[in-house]
Amino acid sequence: MTQPTPYGPQPGMAYPPPPPPPPLLPPPGGRSKGKALGLAAGALVLAGAAVAGFLYFGGEEGDTRHYRLTAPETVLDTYRKAEDQPDQVAGDDNREENRALGIEDSQEITAFYADGDGPEQRRLVYHGAWGRIGDPNGTLDRLFRKFTREPMGGVEGTFVGSPQDVHPKALDDAVMKCQKVRIKRNGGLLGKPVETELPFCMWADHSTIAFIFTLDPTTAGSGRPISLDKAAEDTARLRREVRTEAGT
Repeated sequence: MTQPTPYGPQPGMAYPPPPPPPPLLPPPGGRSKGKALGLAAGALVLAGAAVAGFLYFGGEEGDTRHYRLTAPETVLDTYRKAEDQPDQVAGDDNREENRALGIEDSQEITAFYADGDGPEQRRLVYHGAWGRIGDPNGTLDRLFRKFTREPMGGVEGTFVGSPQDVHPKALDDAVMKCQKVRIKRNGGLLGKPVETELPFCMWADHSTIAFIFTLDPTTAGSGRPISLDKAAEDTARLRREVRTEAGT
């Protein structure tokens, strides 16, 4: 899977350039071979690309059924699918990378969403894969370790602390870990750098694995802490909304 950057992991998770500013970041362009999600190269790159444009302005055994991931028109009550969406392409290189992460026969999906209009528009990106995952917790650990070693595309950003196991009520039989990402940008008071922390959560079960990134301009520049618990709840709700049974 690709490294997280709040807008635009691409299959193969190349590092796209920062997207243009609001109303919503269009799908990033340009792929390079040899990158993962690949779930792994995309997360931070997702974050970097989306955040760059946005901030410029301001495990357990349980359900044995098999599932795939979808991209509904509306998620989490108010987020509607954006007009511009990334290409849904997954090559053999991505599948090999995902296999090394513990995801067999993988297929990937990315979707961009928006809530509202204008400078206070909230944005959401979710990116994931489905297939066969023998050890969901181990795959999460491998991905988080990979993310901490990858550069973030478009902005200066790092993961803060260590991934935390979280157990929101809607998670059911999946496992989830969350961590904060610290983004640094120029353009603050007197041109001084400004730091913003964003929550990053990812779930895994025996069929699916995905992460969610949300960007809220009303809190991103306020300096107020962003709750990992709230991010985990939203991620668990999204999981229920985007998974659909795929048969055996």
